[in-house]
Amino acid sequence: MMSSPGSGKTTLRVRTLTELGDRLQAGVIEGDQETSLDADRIRKAGRPVVQINTGAGAW
Repeated sequence: MMSSPGSGKTTLRVRTLTELGDRLQAGVIEGDQETSLDADRIRKAGRPVVQINTGAGAW
């Protein structure tokens, strides 16, 4: 999922993972230029997450 910063991507992922609970076994690969804030939010939802810091480059 790609979009502008602040568009709600992480909120959508956290809510989806939370709402589906045990019915969905899923993890997230989180790419961010500098921080692990989004990965931390997903981890708090109880899901495995791998953080990839992309720096100034894109995928």
